[in-house]
Amino acid sequence: MADDSLAAELARVCGAENVLTGDAIGAEYNRDFLGVCEGRARAVVLPQNEKEVCAAARVCFQKRAPMVARGGGTGYAGAATPDAGGRAVVFAMRRMRKVTAVDFANRTITAEAGCVLETMQNAAAEKDLLFPLTLGAKGICQIGGNLATNAGGTNVLRYGDCRSLCLGLRAVLADGSAVGSLSGLRKDNSGYDIKQLFIGSEGTLGIITAAVFQLFSPPKARGCAFAALESPRRAAEFFHYCRGVLGESLTAFELMPRLLFSLLAKHLPQLRAPFAQTPPYAALFEFACESEKEAKEKTELLLAAALEKGMIADAVPAQTESARADFWLLRESAPEATKREGKWIKADVSLPLSHLPEFLEQTERELPALSPGKYITAFGHWGDGNMHISAMPENPAAAEKISEAVYDAVAKFGGSFSAEHGIGQKKITLLQKYKSPEELAAMRAVKNALDPHNLMNPGKVLAEKPQTEKENTK
Repeated sequence: MADDSLAAELARVCGAENVLTGDAIGAEYNRDFLGVCEGRARAVVLPQNEKEVCAAARVCFQKRAPMVARGGGTGYAGAATPDAGGRAVVFAMRRMRKVTAVDFANRTITAEAGCVLETMQNAAAEKDLLFPLTLGAKGICQIGGNLATNAGGTNVLRYGDCRSLCLGLRAVLADGSAVGSLSGLRKDNSGYDIKQLFIGSEGTLGIITAAVFQLFSPPKARGCAFAALESPRRAAEFFHYCRGVLGESLTAFELMPRLLFSLLAKHLPQLRAPFAQTPPYAALFEFACESEKEAKEKTELLLAAALEKGMIADAVPAQTESARADFWLLRESAPEATKREGKWIKADVSLPLSHLPEFLEQTERELPALSPGKYITAFGHWGDGNMHISAMPENPAAAEKISEAVYDAVAKFGGSFSAEHGIGQKKITLLQKYKSPEELAAMRAVKNALDPHNLMNPGKVLAEKPQTEKENTK
């Protein structure tokens, strides 16, 4: 049961209607997107602005109540889920949802942490500008969560991830003080770049309240197509060919395996598959150009040459903007299709492009040998080396060996066990296994400096427990 004095103090600073306790706390605040991580919140507070975040944080700091920032709840690593101890206060940011500025001259957009990603995209488009960050969950995920996990998405190849796009942010520390800037400067060499500490920190250092990002001129036209491929090595050849022909105009290059198309057809039959006969793999690529005529001509020439060279087995270009949208809807609906199929063992990994085909061949060979089942390996952002691997073995006892085989192969080929989904509570053991003692010590030093009582999202990333109210001697 929630501490009455804590709830009363939170109600005083944020309004009673914006503090949830007991049965008023919805299940969505206590579990993650996949339904794997579950906990129990002591209270949920819904601040309306940074001032209220500061005030609520000060209350929690005085009571030594852990704090968990929560955005749209679309994360895969359980970072925004309270633990089962029932002591944590969840800061739900959905009331802080405004785009506060779109600066056309400076090419920047500023928004509160609870702003939905698609809202930011639309606000930029209204000014004939482009906010390039885009994810399948764009209609739900919030920008604060995107920053906290350093979200990447499908346009990283050309525009970079959240870390690359963010020019400044504001964050509230455990004691209720606020730091950071929303100046929107491209150059500011005036000391430590504080914002970089919070990007990718998953709420363990502070609660992000607002941020400013770069905007770009939107492409005048886009070329887009699905290409059928026989193997990961053919995917590598075709990607390097596309990059050589298209250069920096190549915006995205995504890979999807046959099983994924089968799951889309099974669970989302309203979506149209690009091929009559689904190939072993399909690459969805897109590039920017100056006109529709150029887009059509470049796409046709590139695909014809790739077919002649034997890199691809078939191709379906998007002839209209509607067709292009349908192609991307297929790609963005993939997580929903897999979720409807059941519970999977999931891995979000990145590899150097030079080793990606070899890694995929090894995992596709080794995983079924550990247990028959369903395996989705070559799926994701080929252009930046980020693959999303899912396994549903017939023998559940093989789960640990399957995960170990994937992550050991990632390490062998010089990759990372977490590309864009973060560490949360699911990958703490992997962090401890694959990070050096020196790196872990440096991370703990930063954590201890900004959050000495370990109140900010404890048990995530670095797994130390928070200090209790009784342990507070000052």
